[in-house]
Amino acid sequence: MHHLLASILIAFSCGPALAQNTWYVDVHATGPGDGSAAHPYVSIQAAISNPATHTADTIRVAPGSYAEDVSIANVGVYVIATGGPAVTTIQGSASVDGLYTSNGPAELEGFTIASPFGAAVGGGTLRRCIMVSPAGVPAGARGIFYDDFSHVDHCVVTGFQLGLDMFAFASIPVDVRSTIFSGNSLTLHSSANADFLNCCFPSLPQGGGISTVGSVIGDPGFWDPAHGDFHLAPLSNCIATDIGAIPYDAGYATGPAVYCSTSPASDGCSASISASGTCSLSGTAPYWVTAEHVMPNKLGRLLYSLGEANVPFQGGVLCLAPPLRRTPPSNSGSSGTPPCSGVLSYDFHALLQSGADPLLQPGRVVYAQYRFRDPFSPGGYAVAFSNAVRFGIAP
Repeated sequence: MHHLLASILIAFSCGPALAQNTWYVDVHATGPGDGSAAHPYVSIQAAISNPATHTADTIRVAPGSYAEDVSIANVGVYVIATGGPAVTTIQGSASVDGLYTSNGPAELEGFTIASPFGAAVGGGTLRRCIMVSPAGVPAGARGIFYDDFSHVDHCVVTGFQLGLDMFAFASIPVDVRSTIFSGNSLTLHSSANADFLNCCFPSLPQGGGISTVGSVIGDPGFWDPAHGDFHLAPLSNCIATDIGAIPYDAGYATGPAVYCSTSPASDGCSASISASGTCSLSGTAPYWVTAEHVMPNKLGRLLYSLGEANVPFQGGVLCLAPPLRRTPPSNSGSSGTPPCSGVLSYDFHALLQSGADPLLQPGRVVYAQYRFRDPFSPGGYAVAFSNAVRFGIAP
C-alpha cells in the first residue's frame, strides 16, 4: 500500500509543468510583433493580455515612452523595465492586481508612471518605480491607491495631493520600504494604515495604524526633479540606506540638456550652445561648453548661474536667473562653417579646479549661456545671445 501511494505521488509530481516564458516589448519596434526578442510587442498591455502569457511569466520592456494604461490582472506576471525608470515611462495609470485572482506575483518594476492617478496596487508589488503627477495636479490626485497585501519597494512618489491612499474595505497596512515621498500635499490619508521602513518624508506622516522605522526627514536631495531627474545627488540624506527608485551613482551628474531659445544676431546667425560628458570636480578631462554658429571675430563670454529663467533681456532672451556670474572674454574667431563661422568655447572644469567660485560644489546644477558682441543688434544693445545649457557637477 505504501509503495502504491508513493508511486501515485511520484506520478503526480513528475507530471508536465507549465513553462515560464519571457516576453519582450519595445515601443520603437515594428508592431504588432509576437513577443519574441526579435519581434517584440509594441504595447505593454498587449503582452500582458495575450492568451500565450501565463502565470509567473516575465515581460521585459525596452526603454521608451508608453502611452497606455497598464493593468496586471487575471494573470500574475513580472513586468520589468530593462533600462529603469530614468528612461522608461508609462504615460498613463498602472494597476498591479494579484489579490482577487490568486494568479501569482503581479509585479511592476523599473518604470516612471506619469499620471495624476499613479498606480493601484492590490496584493502585488511595485518596485523601483517613480510616481509623478504631470503639471496641473487635478483634485484628488493620488500616487498609490492600495488594497490588502500590497508592497511598495524602493520607489519615489511626488507631485500629488495625496501620496498614499487606502482602499475603503482594506484592513492590512501596506508594506512600504526604502521609498521617498516628496512634493505631495499630504503623504498619507489620515485613516489609512501603513508600515514604513527606511523611508524618506518631508515630515513624519500622521494618523492611526502607522509605523515608521528608520525614517529620514527632509529634502531627499534629487539632482533635478523639476526636469524629471530623480537620481540622488551628492550629500543626499538617502544615499547611505539606498532609498528611492534609482541607486546612487557617485559618478553621475544631471545633464547636459539644452533649453531656452537663441536670439538671432543682426547677420541672421543663431548661436547654438552645447556641452558633452560629465562635469566632475575630481575629473581630469576638460569640460567644454561651446557655442557654434556665432558671428565671426567677436568678443563673447560665458554667463552662468545656479538658476533657470526665460525672460526678455537686452534685445534677446536671458535664460539664467540672477545673480549672474561671468567668465573672461574670448574671441569667436572664424574656425566654423561660414557665414556663421564664429565659435566660443570655455573649459568649465578649469573653473572648478581653480576654486574661484566656492558655490560650484558637487550636487549643484549650473545654467550657462553665451553673450557676444553684435554692433548692429536689432534691439540696439550691441549684444546677442545663444540658447542655454544646464548640467550638474559630479564629485
